Amino acid sequence: MPKIQLLEPLVISKIAAGEVIERPVSVVKELIENAIDAEATEISITIIEGGKDLIEIRDNGKGIAANELPLSIKRHSTSKIESEADLARINTMGFRGEALYSIASVCRFTIISRRAEEEIATKLKVSGDVDNISISEDILAVSGTIIRVKDLFFNFIVRRKFLKKSYIEQGYIYDIVAQYAVAHPEISFVFKADDKELIHTIRSTDYLLPIRKVFGSELVQGLLNLGVVGRDKISIMGYISKPGNHKRNRKFQFFYLNGRSIFSNILQEALEEGYGEYLMKGEFPCAFVFLDIDPEEFDVNIHPQKREVLFYDEKMLRTAVHGAVNHCLKTSDLVPQLTRSSIKKRQSQLNLSKIDSRPSRSPIKASQVQLDSKSLPSEIEFSNQPLMHRKFSDVIKKAETLDLIGADLKYRGPLGKEFILLEDVTTHDLVVLDFHAAHERVNLERLINLHKLGKVSIQTLLQPFELTKRSVDEQLIPQLSNLGFDIRVPKKQDEIIEIHGIPKILAKTDIETFFELLSSKIDTSLFQDEITKILSVIACHTSYRSGDQLSFRQTQELLSRLAKTENPNICAHGRPTYFRITHQEMLKQARRI
Repeated sequence: MPKIQLLEPLVISKIAAGEVIERPVSVVKELIENAIDAEATEISITIIEGGKDLIEIRDNGKGIAANELPLSIKRHSTSKIESEADLARINTMGFRGEALYSIASVCRFTIISRRAEEEIATKLKVSGDVDNISISEDILAVSGTIIRVKDLFFNFIVRRKFLKKSYIEQGYIYDIVAQYAVAHPEISFVFKADDKELIHTIRSTDYLLPIRKVFGSELVQGLLNLGVVGRDKISIMGYISKPGNHKRNRKFQFFYLNGRSIFSNILQEALEEGYGEYLMKGEFPCAFVFLDIDPEEFDVNIHPQKREVLFYDEKMLRTAVHGAVNHCLKTSDLVPQLTRSSIKKRQSQLNLSKIDSRPSRSPIKASQVQLDSKSLPSEIEFSNQPLMHRKFSDVIKKAETLDLIGADLKYRGPLGKEFILLEDVTTHDLVVLDFHAAHERVNLERLINLHKLGKVSIQTLLQPFELTKRSVDEQLIPQLSNLGFDIRVPKKQDEIIEIHGIPKILAKTDIETFFELLSSKIDTSLFQDEITKILSVIACHTSYRSGDQLSFRQTQELLSRLAKTENPNICAHGRPTYFRITHQEMLKQARRI
């Protein structure tokens, strides 16, 4: 067995550098954070070949004094903390004093810096060995700092060998620059790659400006403002996506802690839990969430690249973020609106990306609606009411009324198997009602209220219905019992359960089909508790189905009941109950304007 020995200083420096500097983006991140700590208002990043050949970062910050420049590249040299006690109150991006040391150890490194009170700048050069430096004085340069990193990992061949293709490394750098540009609108960021400018933000106090610059206007138009929410020692502000503007992954979720971009499973979970039923399964909201927390309430010194943070009170944080998101959604107008850009993007498929700007707290209000009977077929029959086989023409004797979004509407009849069309006679907009989604919302809230009042009616079965235990999660049996299911487990049959009673609302439902649906839906995390999950399945299973033909009277009753719900805009699964196609957009599509 080889004997134990101390490593040479050069080997130690490379090992230490490898912990902090994984790839070009690590260099960019550390140097941007240094520039922010230096109170820069302008930061310029230039790279060649994905940062493998060159990374140059310029800032107009305070700079480094000439006599301190040699010390700046020594390990654990820093101006940001002085004692152990300071680790409990870290207010800067960096603090360990490892960044410049680690970077200079694995590249051909140059730093030029000048403080405002100094007349000339100083240049320091290193080629992989931080103990062998070259210093030049009397350099003409503006106040601030310029750092050039050439031939990254030229002396660390194993690490350089595993770098990805230049365009991939460039993508990583783009992402980190974008994150800090969004977090610090007070700083102007310029990012160039191979002489092409990719990001250029202008100093501002508005967080939406860099978001729009980096991610585009379409994403910004689909965001809701969280406002500023204060809770205990936490302040939260930011923007989250409106329902209908979500993504298929979490790539557009950004969290910032006191100006630092961080990754946190806790924050991701709190964000998505805050959406609750506004979020469909397989969807992930976009978010730019800015947290301002007392430094004593978290520890950023747990990860070499400071990517993760330890929060001392995770419950308080989760509750604060969850509450801010949920309150924002419940107090916002979420009526989807079809736009021209969405038509082009999805080739005439409905994209519910823009929100109609109507009063936020009461999007559905009583209003007078006239029936245009000439536009309706006279042979439409009632459905879901087997004892009422009357014609529509037998019911309508005069103009009727509908209640929806504070507008005068005309009933225009069904569209396909899923929708009912209404015309806003004031604006000539087209309002499209998804009657299954609307009915599901009505049924869900009715069931929730009945359950809270303990008034769920039970229908006793004449003959018990048998199911295998695999059909029902045993953990759900207590909740199912609370909702009116009489479920028993025979003593001599370990693999069988018997259903002796069901909620009366399911009296006409195929029980086996219902439990199959329950087992496929109950694993979703869209709801706050198992009871609501089960009720949502019941609501879905007992609502109007695609292909049902609703009469005017049924539509009128449905909309009247929908208007009385707490959350009329979405169904139990997060789909919109109705949306609006503006007359203006129809004119544009017809090229009349």
